[in-house]
Amino acid sequence: MKNTGIWIDTREAVIVHLESEGEIRIVHVLSDAERKPKVEGEKSKRTKRGGIGFDYESSQENKFKEELKRYYARVIEALSGVDSLYIIGPAEAKVDLEKQLKKNPELKSKILTVEPCDSLSESKIIERIRLFFESREKNKKTRK
Repeated sequence: MKNTGIWIDTREAVIVHLESEGEIRIVHVLSDAERKPKVEGEKSKRTKRGGIGFDYESSQENKFKEELKRYYARVIEALSGVDSLYIIGPAEAKVDLEKQLKKNPELKSKILTVEPCDSLSESKIIERIRLFFESREKNKKTRK
């Protein structure tokens, strides 16, 4: 049985595979998606080209969204063969990943829980994921 937990934000995904032999395998997937921070006092990036308005900010946001789609695709690729999936992370990335996973017939039924979680060190991520699956196993045994 391959229990897998993932901590994800828009910059990085830390995928923790808990193998049935007690072995832990960690995969990092980095994102190329980056928003340019707006500097205080900075004016809008809207311009006119040939009399036609061009919204640079919308263009940047569209580019960011496309990069995120490619990032989520790489994350999903790293999840092939999982039996169960626990997703944690800050902000909207975990929810966006869940939406993408629900489009995948192989993985949509594998999602157990999606929970908010602040930034954690790698060791804390591993610990949280391990404890989640251990508590599920204990609950299964007490129900029998």
